Parts: sequence; C-alpha cells; structure tokens
Amino acid sequence: MGLKYDIARQSSTTSPQVVDNDTTTCLRSSHLPVSFSWPERNHYFRFIRFYHYQPIDKIPKKEELNILVENSAGAVPCQDEQRIRSGSVILDVYCTLTDLISKVTLSGQFINGLCTVYISPGRNLAILSSVISHKTIRNPAIVDGNVATCSSSNSKENPFWKVMFRTHAYANYYYTIWNKGDFTYSTSIVSGNESIMVSGRVFHKREILPLLVTDPQNLYKPVTQLTLEADDKTANNKTLGLCELRAFGDCAPNAYGLDCDYRCPDKCEQCDVQLTCIGCKKGYFGQYCQYKCNKCAGDTSCDKLTGVCTHGCTHRYRGNNCNHFCINCNEQNSSCEQINGTCLNGCRTSFTSHSCLKNCPYCEGNGSCERHDEFHCNFGCIYGARGKNCYVSAFGLQIITLPVSIYFLSVAFFLIAIIYYGCRSQSELEVVEE
Repeated sequence: MGLKYDIARQSSTTSPQVVDNDTTTCLRSSHLPVSFSWPERNHYFRFIRFYHYQPIDKIPKKEELNILVENSAGAVPCQDEQRIRSGSVILDVYCTLTDLISKVTLSGQFINGLCTVYISPGRNLAILSSVISHKTIRNPAIVDGNVATCSSSNSKENPFWKVMFRTHAYANYYYTIWNKGDFTYSTSIVSGNESIMVSGRVFHKREILPLLVTDPQNLYKPVTQLTLEADDKTANNKTLGLCELRAFGDCAPNAYGLDCDYRCPDKCEQCDVQLTCIGCKKGYFGQYCQYKCNKCAGDTSCDKLTGVCTHGCTHRYRGNNCNHFCINCNEQNSSCEQINGTCLNGCRTSFTSHSCLKNCPYCEGNGSCERHDEFHCNFGCIYGARGKNCYVSAFGLQIITLPVSIYFLSVAFFLIAIIYYGCRSQSELEVVEE
C-alpha cells in the first residue's frame, strides 16, 4: 500500500489545532483565513483533505472554500481541480500543479467547523517496491516505511541499489533518502529507456537529503526505476548502506487507488478519482461511458449523459437517440425527420400522408397515390374499387379498413354466392314447371 506524506504538520500555520491529528479539536465561530507556509523548503502539491465538524451535505463552491496556492513568484494556478466528498465529514480537493509551492491559504465560510487539514505532495510509491542490489531482496528494509531499519549492499565489485516502480506510477515529484553511513552516490532516475535526472551527491550519516525533479517536462513521465551506485568505484569499501528511500509522486493519468491499480473505464477520455468519466470516446455515453451511441449521423457522437444524437440520425433512423426506424418512407432514400418521423423523400408504395401512415392499397399501379392528407390515386383504382381514393367497393361498401387480400376474398365470396343462389333458383323453377 502507498503511504501518504502530510506536509501540513511540517508547516508554520496560523491554526495549530487543524494539524494536531485530532479530529475533535475544531475551529468554531471563525471566518479568518488559515495559512500553511514552508519558509525553508518548497514542496509539491497534489491534494488536500479536510475533516469537518458538521456533515458535508454538498460540495462547497469556491466562494465558500477558496484555496490559494503560492510560491515566491506569486499565485500558482490549480489545474484540473476536483472536489469530492470521501465521507460524511471528509472533503478531498485534487489539483495538478507543475510548480513547487511555499504557501497555502484557506478562506471562506467552510473554515468555520474545520477540524483537521491534511496536505499531500503525493504518495510514497517506493513502499514495498521490488529492490535489486547484488541480489534480489524480498521486503527490503530500505522501502519498508521505517527509517530505523537499514540494509547494506555488499559486493565484490561495485555495490548498488535499484528500486523498481509500479507500471502505473509517476514517482517523480521528489525523493528522500535516509543514509546509513558516509557514502557518495551517483543517482539515476529512469523513465522507460530515458534517464530524466542524473546527479552525484554526498550523503552524510542519517541525514535526509531530497532529490527534486525541477524540470516540469519530467513531472509527468512514468518512472520505472531509480538506481543508487557508489560514486567512487575504486574505493576499497564495497558496502553501500541505506535505511530508507521514499519516492513521492502519484499515479499515471487515469490510474487511481493506493497502488495505482484502478483504471478509468476503457471508453473514458478522462475520469475523476471516483472513476466517473469526465468525457467519453467517440460513439459512447453514460456515467462510465458504458453505453454505445445509436445510429447518430456524422461522427456518431452523442450527448455524454443522455445519449441524444446532437447531429441527427443516419439513413433510416429517427428519434432523440436514433433508436427507431423511419416508417413507410421511400425505399430509395428512406431518411426522415429526427423528431416527428416525417419522411423527407416521400413514402414507399401504397402509403401516403405527410407521416406516410395512411394506406392506399386499392390504387392501380402498385398502389401509386399522391402524398397528401386527402390523397387520390395516380392511375385510378384496381378492379372492384372506386371513388376518389378507391376506398369504396363496386357495391358501395366502405373498404377502408380491409386489407387487399381480404377485400378480394370478400368479392369472390359475394360472386360465388350470387352464382350459387342463381343456379339454385333456376333449378327450383324448372321443377315447378314440370
């Protein structure tokens, strides 16, 4: 697990009760700003955690909780700020900064009731990492989180220590080393096959010496390993002793969790620390981008939350989400209006009206009729039908609700009945005459 490192307790602060690690000592009836400063050493800033006296019902707005981050050059802008409730009385504010900071000032009504403030420059991603010296060591003392336990790398040749970081770690904000003896080291920090910082340092016994990554371009590269070697390789002393090495940084973009093993959903462009997608890749929508856009036109993009196609539908589809077929539209080009479904290029054979929902099956010429609400057949009626729209039978019956097949069966049955009863009447007449 990654150990977090609190720089608020190392600061000079105007409100000592919020850094005493006691959530019962809180600021009451106070609206004065609370500041934390580090006059002797600047730090990186990753996130700040607040413990409040009252349950946090809603995330405070910036006018309710203003966070001013500064260094010697002035205010340092907070990029990609995220405010998240991590518990009933816990608020986390995440920030992406590329500059070292020397002061943090809090103001606003949220200060009233503040119990504890925790400021993190990142997490110790070296904890329980794989370590190689002259042999691979399991659970080595130099990355166990305890500065009182030490180890030595003994070698007949050149002693070294190599810490192998996790795949998704950006452990490159800064490094601190607790030395076991008076040794001169050369350090190498590697991102992939690229060395991003090489420096020779003289470490004194048990002194904490920071290695800072000062080039902003190197802050967001995944670090794979850090190597410490004896600087004087001709020395008779073939021992290199360390008590603790800590590497402060954070997870790679779109990776979260104490071990950076929680990843954003595959279809996210970016997500927050709760793995909720901030944006979806093209063609997807939903809180976790888990749904696929329907038949949207153009680049198949849709609204991230609702799935509504913002640029219309593709051929043959309609509806807000383009999840319905166009009805009875022209077979050659069956496009229709997205919302009301009106066919844009006429109706298919045997249908009419602006919505193409009215049927005209009794027209001659495969049901060819004019597209109007009160239509008429272009080439007259089929045999047995008459009237303006051919919905009246030759016998004066309305056949508007009858399908063509039923209509013809009715006509055939009627003719057969006439013939049958005609023949029967004739036979009865001949019997009477005899």
